Amino acid sequence: MPQVRQPASQRLLVLETKGQNILVSRWRLEHPVLSCGSSSRQKVNKIQHLQDNNGRIFRDENGLKGSARNYFIELFQRANSVRQNVINVVPQSITLEDNEAVTTPFSLEEFKEATFSMQIDKCPGPDGFNPGFYQKFWNMCGTEIYEAGCSWLA
Repeated sequence: MPQVRQPASQRLLVLETKGQNILVSRWRLEHPVLSCGSSSRQKVNKIQHLQDNNGRIFRDENGLKGSARNYFIELFQRANSVRQNVINVVPQSITLEDNEAVTTPFSLEEFKEATFSMQIDKCPGPDGFNPGFYQKFWNMCGTEIYEAGCSWLA
């Protein structure tokens, strides 16, 4: 396969189909993109090998899986950064009163108000019940709904 020279920030994904090299996409990432080779058989592309950022080429199934897995682990890992420098520059926009209002625990009345603000014939939830059911039987199950909701939102 001919070598394609490009800056590290512009790695190219190259597919080899019927002996022709086809440029599929350009990824602008800080991490090197794995170069791929594939062949076309019955209109199905198959990756024949992967090359990692150290230049190692993998051709067997376990090597292909491991190389792809390692690439995405490296790509999506948290980078070490210093947040305090950024946080110190951002002006405070929430007052203490606003913060207390949004961090105050939910009340039973808030859940009831939300439940009764929905139209009764709306689509049922995952439990199969629509808002009309909960409105009609609020006196029987309202406290349980409130407690369950608080546990989900905590």
